[in-house]
Amino acid sequence: MGESTMGAIVPSVKAEARASAAVAGPSEAADEAVSAAATAGIGGAAAESLETGVAEFDKDFLCPICMQIIRDAFLTICGHSFCYMCIITHLHNKNDCPCCGNYLTNNQLYPNFLLNKLLKKTSARQIGKTTSPVEHLRRALQQGCEVSVKELDSLLTILLEKKRKTEQEEAETNMQILLDFLNCLRKQKLEELNESIEFDRDDELFATAGVSRRIKVFEFSSVVNEPTDVHCPIVEMSTRSKLSCLSWNKYTKNHIASSDYEGIVTVWDVDTRQSVMEYEEHEKRAWSVDFSRTEPSMLVSGSDDCKVKIWCTKQEASVLNIDMKANICCVKYNPGSSIYVAVYYHTHVGSADHHIHYYDLRNISQPLHVFNGHKKAVSYVKFLSNNELASASTDSTLRLWDVKENLLVRTFRGHTNEKNFVGLTVNSEYIACGSETNEVFVYHKAISKPAAWHRFGSSDLDDTDDDGGSYFISAVCWKSDSATMLTANSQGTIKVLVLAA
Repeated sequence: MGESTMGAIVPSVKAEARASAAVAGPSEAADEAVSAAATAGIGGAAAESLETGVAEFDKDFLCPICMQIIRDAFLTICGHSFCYMCIITHLHNKNDCPCCGNYLTNNQLYPNFLLNKLLKKTSARQIGKTTSPVEHLRRALQQGCEVSVKELDSLLTILLEKKRKTEQEEAETNMQILLDFLNCLRKQKLEELNESIEFDRDDELFATAGVSRRIKVFEFSSVVNEPTDVHCPIVEMSTRSKLSCLSWNKYTKNHIASSDYEGIVTVWDVDTRQSVMEYEEHEKRAWSVDFSRTEPSMLVSGSDDCKVKIWCTKQEASVLNIDMKANICCVKYNPGSSIYVAVYYHTHVGSADHHIHYYDLRNISQPLHVFNGHKKAVSYVKFLSNNELASASTDSTLRLWDVKENLLVRTFRGHTNEKNFVGLTVNSEYIACGSETNEVFVYHKAISKPAAWHRFGSSDLDDTDDDGGSYFISAVCWKSDSATMLTANSQGTIKVLVLAA
């Protein structure tokens, strides 16, 4: 019978040896088998190759039955090696060699000491290849490897330098992780920036909107009376784009209008959380929208497309257009009439035109009045009464105008506003605005200096930015003719403030 070609580290016994074993006694057969296995080439080229590396002979270490590295190797009388448990299990079912098919019993199995020794050496070699240089050094020193003092000093110097570099790299990595986290946190905060905050008709609800692409409606009494730091909206409506402005309908309590960064003006039903009308005529970002107080179906909007548009909720298209010379920042109906509109537009950097245009919608060929005096861009206009108009500008001033006489009544200074939209709100007696110092300022309309102010202090900020220097007030809104005001800053914090008597 020829030699098997499967799986044995120890070659099969030659035919002559097998024949002699067949006529010998049991003990003699065993001795001959082991002797043949030990002498038939195991110390030759195959063994030498094994010593050079296990990679070439991985398949020779596999048990022909389980095809895994042989564990507790046993040799058959026909010269094949198997895991002890594998061959024993096989022989329980069938009395033959899995490799060559020769008759085989449990009494013809013998421990393969040489193969077990080679497997242990190979395993140790593989562990050595994966062991780190530091582990090699530690083992060498533990095993008593002789090293001179000079060599130890040199080694310690190298290790200390390596330790210093590693610590520095870890510190830089940790710092970068921290900076990335803070940037992510700041981005999340910016995504909560509220650009508009407005009370409804009865001052029972208020709505917020901004870059989060959501209109959130809160119940004012719950916010004031429930002792919690986080309040959930009673209604939330998602939009396709960032929002710039809100305006509640002063007659239909559940209707609110919004303008967004894509130029879309939408009228929403708060009860159903659905849009009632969507106007998409603006070609660029719409900055402002306002419902008429005297005609509840009418609203006005202004956009970066240099157009003011008058809308009616009963019609799908705009009913009137005013073409301006540049981007529109703010539009507002006169509270006593639906035919008068205050419009501010700003031109490009370098232009001296920072005027407010007051239109009679019955004749839009030219403005009824032009209010001039601001040195920089005007961001908001609000009516205190039918004849009083307040304006806010990035020249860090507020101005009060008499729209009937076309006169500047007073200039208010005290807050800081040079680059951001910081909000403006009015009632019959007071004007309030935000500041880029993270403060709210309140002016009495008869006094040029602030009557009161409130700072969003460090207790309102995260530990990551205690000074609050990077935050500013983004929206303010009086609660009708009361001393109560809603305020929001660029961190996303909303406060209820009360003006002390």
